[in-house]
Amino acid sequence: MWEIQLKTRASPSSTPSSTNDKDNHTHMALSSSELTASRVVIALLAAFGAFVIIYTIATDGQPFRKDVWAVPWVKATVADFYVNTFFLVWWIYYKEQNLVSRIFWILTVLCLGSPVTCIYVLLQFLKLRPGDSVSKVLLNETTSRSIKPKGK
Repeated sequence: MWEIQLKTRASPSSTPSSTNDKDNHTHMALSSSELTASRVVIALLAAFGAFVIIYTIATDGQPFRKDVWAVPWVKATVADFYVNTFFLVWWIYYKEQNLVSRIFWILTVLCLGSPVTCIYVLLQFLKLRPGDSVSKVLLNETTSRSIKPKGK
């Protein structure tokens, strides 16, 4: 159906020692246009998520009404959201080095959902410069600094 192709570029600081793929030191480096596009898409998703929540509250009222919870799909959707959120919270706990920052981001993600998740990811992307590896978004600072190309 849909196929996602990951583009890799050789790290500027590394030179492959052979033509063997496992020796080719590449990482997911983003070009300036890819970085800008990523930031724009993430910001649009945050705005869309916030709009949906605000619009739904404005037109249907607060979600904490007894009649809302009578629908089985609401319960299933909320359970599914929090199962996924568990892994997101786990990542935030790993990524954030400061206890106050960990608590702040975890609580806001748990309480406000996908708009805050998008803002958190957007802030991680705003730290990147063109040519940086996507691993800087995924890994914490300590791990990210300790990864060096083979042969260095």
